[in-house]
Parts: sequence; structure tokens; C-alpha cells
Amino acid sequence: MCGICGVRRFGEEPITPEQIRILLVGNERRGIQATGIATQQMDGSVQVWKMDEPAGRAVMDPGFQEFLDGNLKEDTLCVLGHTRAATKGATVYPRNNHPMWDEKVAVVHNGVIHNDDFLFNDLKLTRVAETDSDIFRAILSSEGFTRKGITTLNRVVGSAAIAAVSTEHPGKLLLARSGNPIVLCATENHLIWSSEKQPIYDALRPFYKKWGIWMRKMKVDCGFNNMPNDTAWLIGDAPLKDQVGDDTWVEWHNIFKVANYFTAAKYDVHNSYNARWSNDHRGKKAVVIRCTNVKCKCWLELSPEMRGNLEKLRCEQCGVMLKRSE
Repeated sequence: MCGICGVRRFGEEPITPEQIRILLVGNERRGIQATGIATQQMDGSVQVWKMDEPAGRAVMDPGFQEFLDGNLKEDTLCVLGHTRAATKGATVYPRNNHPMWDEKVAVVHNGVIHNDDFLFNDLKLTRVAETDSDIFRAILSSEGFTRKGITTLNRVVGSAAIAAVSTEHPGKLLLARSGNPIVLCATENHLIWSSEKQPIYDALRPFYKKWGIWMRKMKVDCGFNNMPNDTAWLIGDAPLKDQVGDDTWVEWHNIFKVANYFTAAKYDVHNSYNARWSNDHRGKKAVVIRCTNVKCKCWLELSPEMRGNLEKLRCEQCGVMLKRSE
């Protein structure tokens, strides 16, 4: 299992870095092998950052702060977050970590899919990652955030909770769940979601300084609800009038039913990270080299003929010697 989270802004109040950090760290116990986020701006553009580290480490990385400084703006419309417990696709390769991304659709997924290989072949879709989750990215990229796309998604077999944004559908957010949970929270200006309730509650109660003393709110003005199972919602880019005359941002909802069963996550965080990481990197055909410069951290998959000259290999970006990560 994994953890998904995110914030969609509706009013003038911006999404804050503290909210994103707390949501990610709060979902860390659901997945400790990689962390990632995607931001969408008012013009529909999407930016993605991910790292093969637990959320607690990732949010302290200089690259994470640099990404937020450049892409989390006052008018940023939406942020998706993910903490990964890998089932298919080694985390050492960034393409396998969430958000799944093809320069058009960014999607985060919690769950396990069993027929992704079959669907890629049957629907003639192209992979950009080895993961089972990539089938959601491929279908949404091909058919868009449409009812037809959801109908095709219903061919998936497994369990899923997903959140997605697309450069071709500016301002729209797709939320869907079948089997795996999504907890929803509404404030005056934000829609917040998470695989668990507590990270949302914590994100709405960040510590702040008052007269030089650290304080924390006891209560927050918000409403909680569990997203209905076996449904998909498209949150639109503008309010609509519903049948009783109230404003609604849900353009449509549809049946999304892929789960025949649900297996609860096992939270074995502190004792298993090194073992999982070692197993994830063992026996790979490619050798992965990572830069020792923490501000650079580029990576390179080495071909067999390059492996004999590791001591001479330097980073093309910063010139620092590279090292093996497996």
C-alpha cells in the first residue's frame, strides 16, 4: 500500500509548504520507499518532484525546498502528494516513483493492480514506467478526464485510490477510489484529501509563533467526510449550479469499480526500510550511478561497457565523482 494526499485551492488563501510537508510525513507510514509531489498552476502547467527516500527525509532535502520555492506560488491551484510502498518497479529509477508523469498527466495511486500488462497490450498504450500504477496515467493521457476514460479505467482489476491532474484539463482534479480509502476535508478555501484523517487534521493545525512563543490551534473550522467507495469525481475549474440552486464544483461523478477485495496496509516502518531498499536494488540489469553532491543528485544508468570505468566517471552537471547506489 501507499499513501496519497493533496490540496485543491478554491479561494484566495494559498496552499502552504507546511501543509504539504505535514501531509506527506503523516502518510509516511503507509509507504517509506519514495516520496513525490506534483503542482498545477492556474495556466494548467504541471511540475513534478520525486525522490527515493521516506517522506521524513525527502521533505528535509534541499531539492524539495528548491522545488517548493520555484513552484508553490500564491496562486498555485493544486498539489498532489504520494508516499510509496513499492510493489512493482524499482524505486531507484525515478520514472517508477509517483506521481506517474508523461509531461501531460500526473497521477498518484494507492493500491495494487493485477492486469496492467494485459491492458497495456490490449489497449495499445505505451509505458513510461514499470509500475502497475502507470496504467492509470496511460489511460487518462489517452482518453482524458472524460466519462469514456473512467469507463476504460473500470477494466482495471485490483484496488485503487487515485488523484490526477492534466495539462490538457487546466483546473480540473480527478479523484477516484475503489477499495482503498480517501478522506476528504473542506475548509473555507481548500479541499484537502489523504489516505488517513490524522495527517489532514495535523496539516490544519501547524505550529506558529505568537509573542515569541510556539503555539498550536486546538480546533480548526473544517468538515470531514469519507469519499464514497466505487466512485470517481471530476472537480471542475468553475462552479456550477446544482438541482437545488447551490454552487457545486463537481462537474460529474461516475462509477469506478475495480476492487474485488481490499488488503489493509501493514505498518512496519522503522525495521524494514534498509531491507526493502537493499532488496529493491539487488540484481538489477543496469548499474545506477548517483552524484555525491547533495545539491545535484543526478543519476545515470550505466551500460555494460561503461561499468569498467567507474573510477573515472564524473557528473556531467557539477563535475563531482559519481558513486554506485546498489
